[in-house]
Amino acid sequence: MVECGPGSTSRMIDTDCKCHLLIEDQEMSTQYGPAVKLTCRVLAATDESQKGKIHSEFFQCDGNAVDKFYNLCEAVGLITAEQRKAATEAERGLNIDETLLKGRQFCAEIRMEPNIRKNPATGKPEVNPEKPGPYSRIDFRSFAVTSSKAKDIPKDPQFLGMTGQQAVAASSRQLGSQRLGTEEEMTWG
Repeated sequence: MVECGPGSTSRMIDTDCKCHLLIEDQEMSTQYGPAVKLTCRVLAATDESQKGKIHSEFFQCDGNAVDKFYNLCEAVGLITAEQRKAATEAERGLNIDETLLKGRQFCAEIRMEPNIRKNPATGKPEVNPEKPGPYSRIDFRSFAVTSSKAKDIPKDPQFLGMTGQQAVAASSRQLGSQRLGTEEEMTWG
């Protein structure tokens, strides 16, 4: 007989679903370049068995993958589509205070995907034989809670009332006379 440790109370998402998520934690990581690791709790989901589970994902902050992070930041109201477009046209990045992500809500379509790596010999993408997965991934599929893209995603009514605070916080950070924009303008992907 083996004596096991106490384990963890958190359970990870284990199936494809659309979710209403609350960002519970964020941390910077530099293991594979600058990235923000988010830990989110599922508040509601199209698959009810996923409610209360955890989703963690790294969002790269440079290179082509930065657009996934920008998409998430638009969904939670930290940046606007106008700010993002202006930065792209000026060929410069945006400075985002990642600590403001904690406590914000968004909706996402989460899919279980294999863990892809670059084959060291051929340089071609392949499923990682050491850790094949599947792992839950958001990728570009993050939306504002009020977006039309999230209309069919169940929402937790207890937390839904707090989403207005995200829009107020975002509008207070606007530069000059720049307007906040509609939810459709703020959601990209």
